[in-house]
Amino acid sequence: MTARSTFLMLAILGTAAMSAAQSRTGAATAANAVDALMQREMQLRSIPGAAVAVVEDGTIVFQRAYGVANLESDTPMTTRSIFEIASLTKQFTAVATLMLVEEGKLRLDDLLSAYIDNTPAAWQRITIRHLLTHTSGLDISAMPRVDGSAPLAISKKQALEFILQQPMFTATGRTGWYSDAGYVLLGIVIERVSGQSYREFITQRVFTPLKMQDSSLRDKVRVLKGRVPTYSLREGQLVNWRRESDYEVPAAFGIHSTVGDLALWDASLRHAALLKPASLEQMWTPAKLDNGEDAQVFMQRYGFGWELANLRGRPTVGHGGASGTYVLRFVEEPLTVIVLTNLESQDRHPRALARAIAGAVRPDYQPPEVLTANPDPDAALTKTVQAFLADIGQRRASSLMSEKYAAWYHGAIGAQAVMAKQLSGASRLRYLAHDDLAGRSLWGGEPQSRLVHYSADVNGRAYYLSLGVTADGKVASFEFQAGR
Repeated sequence: MTARSTFLMLAILGTAAMSAAQSRTGAATAANAVDALMQREMQLRSIPGAAVAVVEDGTIVFQRAYGVANLESDTPMTTRSIFEIASLTKQFTAVATLMLVEEGKLRLDDLLSAYIDNTPAAWQRITIRHLLTHTSGLDISAMPRVDGSAPLAISKKQALEFILQQPMFTATGRTGWYSDAGYVLLGIVIERVSGQSYREFITQRVFTPLKMQDSSLRDKVRVLKGRVPTYSLREGQLVNWRRESDYEVPAAFGIHSTVGDLALWDASLRHAALLKPASLEQMWTPAKLDNGEDAQVFMQRYGFGWELANLRGRPTVGHGGASGTYVLRFVEEPLTVIVLTNLESQDRHPRALARAIAGAVRPDYQPPEVLTANPDPDAALTKTVQAFLADIGQRRASSLMSEKYAAWYHGAIGAQAVMAKQLSGASRLRYLAHDDLAGRSLWGGEPQSRLVHYSADVNGRAYYLSLGVTADGKVASFEFQAGR
């Protein structure tokens, strides 16, 4: 080797070593930022314990446990602690449904009545697709009552009889409305089509091939080592969560899992292990209502078991569980954040934590709720947004909405009431930041020129607002997150 080639080789090796050192330094900085974030937020939100993971292209690059798993025994949280993931179960049910579709045993536009006997006349238009996207018109509850309380064990027969007797929330295909009942029905369809119980199907067709060894279906009678109880806040005090019922068909909220197993689940989605790419793409496509507008659930576009949103203009899919869990996946980058806490979800705190962790790992992704006020570059737009919020608070039509957003808003029966209740009296609007979209659309919506982020005071509490604005200054999208 000549002196020149030796010098070049040493230079290359030196550059690689420097790059590796910089990478380690960056990872350590991000890890420290996540640690500081979790310790601060857990204290402020009274979260007893949590386990989190950051996953890149299916590989865990950061995972850590914080706090206490069990308050009665002072058991420390670990990354192998087993959480009840609640409605994160819905994405497993959606994948199971699509597996059967790929096998030709089921079609998305099959009528539910082909699989469920004696359906009411009001159900005549409900399809499998409607159930997956919460557009069936069924109300949320799937929990029968005995003397005013839910029984500890709810059989398939009991659940089905209860759901069949409940009035529809609205007509099929008219609006998006979250429905646990719809996903219980999907579990019953999966059983009928596959010839297996829902528990057997998920265990044999999902957990086993993916080596999700710490995942199982909910069974309150079973002794499950490492299981984390869930707590609630009542008048500032931590108490035990009271959701004690077991479903024979736990397709809406029945899985127990760990951050490690959910990372395996994420890898299976990244690498199309269980479904073909076309099926995954369909799962993350916004559902449509009868009027052609995108269906929205909790004011987010919705696919099959996933909400479709964005973080600082970057498309995301995600879902949370009432037990204090959330999975946030970026669509255009192989980045996923998993947050499992043992505090009942209030104001969607696991979602806020997942977004904040993403911002700690990627500073450009910092969500509005972690930003501080900045000088306002467009006072006229801020005045428009203030007027828009006043209209929302009064549940009145607003000329400040774009035509497409107005069409969604006027059909969003439940969302109107929620928005008015939470945002009535919004004041002290403060500019935080904006993201240039340059005419891009998010999830196939209207082209938008920018996303603008504000904080506002609502009855003494901070709210964080993100509004998509068209080139002519109309509000085309709107999302808000309650602060602590």
